[in-house]
Amino acid sequence: MPPSGEPHYTFSHVLSIDPLVIFGLGNLGPFSPARQLCEPLKKHPAYFILGPSWDLDDPTELSLTVQRYFEHKIAYPQHNFIYMVNVEHHAENLRKYGVQAFFCHHNALIDENIYKIIPTEKRYDAIYNARLDPFKRHFLARKIRSLALIYYNMSGKDGMAYRDYVFKTLPHAVSLNDTTGQYLFLPHATICQHLNAAHTGLVLSEAEGGNHASVEYLLSGIPVVSTKNTGGRNHFLLPEFSRIVDPDPISVRDAVEELKSLRIPAETIRRKTLMRSLAHRHTLQQVVQQIFDHEGARRIFADEWDTVYVNKLFNWGIPDWQVADYVEKWRGRTDKVVEPLRRNRALELEYECAKAAA
Repeated sequence: MPPSGEPHYTFSHVLSIDPLVIFGLGNLGPFSPARQLCEPLKKHPAYFILGPSWDLDDPTELSLTVQRYFEHKIAYPQHNFIYMVNVEHHAENLRKYGVQAFFCHHNALIDENIYKIIPTEKRYDAIYNARLDPFKRHFLARKIRSLALIYYNMSGKDGMAYRDYVFKTLPHAVSLNDTTGQYLFLPHATICQHLNAAHTGLVLSEAEGGNHASVEYLLSGIPVVSTKNTGGRNHFLLPEFSRIVDPDPISVRDAVEELKSLRIPAETIRRKTLMRSLAHRHTLQQVVQQIFDHEGARRIFADEWDTVYVNKLFNWGIPDWQVADYVEKWRGRTDKVVEPLRRNRALELEYECAKAAA
């Protein structure tokens, strides 16, 4: 049931009911999913597998991760917390502080059936799929002759101001979200079509998490130009089809031109990316299997993967009460999930209407 107070929104997914295993992605912790779900699920023993959306080399991010790990272990002794990180030494650093952690890149969870090769005419030298935020450093693309932009998150005064700055700095760029003068949200399938129309994909931030867009480019068969960075995305950026350059517009432009001229087969880029992704998925499956074995569940999680798997392994911004309702609905089920958790926007609309009428 919807809460009496304001809901909290999470990036999470339920992998198993009994034992209860929940995957979540979030930053500044990366405890966001567990912070929102521990209280609604306090009646249930649970395992939270938590992935960061930012760089754990950041001292603030690392310290908050460790701090919240032990705060939650004390406050919710019935819950277990395990970190899934994008850089191997991040796992080593966490383990030094007594935090359970393992190396498994969250970009490996992008659905290759959504992002794929689509034969189409190449219309752009480069495409940049990135939210409108200064840390994405759009200005570094200003020397690229043929450029397309996909974006979101432009609400509020600051967001609109940065949007105006981007289009002033990149007047030649094609805005794929704004072809009619109004912002249009693009579904995954449409984004994939646009990616396939570009010779290269861009990632221009200095620091963040794994960066989903980088592997969305690769699974779509296009090479990637990235600036030097921290956070973990380089793990998928193999030298065969990627360039990691200094953060200046000329270096970015030259790398785009080089990769464009190489005409690297799209099938090669996708195949090698998918092989690396599958290895990481196997690691995650082994971690969940260890939970099953510890809890005496006579199940093979790898056999359940195709049923429970969703793109990125989380529901985008699902309210905490929907996760709790789902767990209550299926509580006691000791075999595999048969109805994967899905965000129900119709219920949210009913809740918002009822709240407005109250």
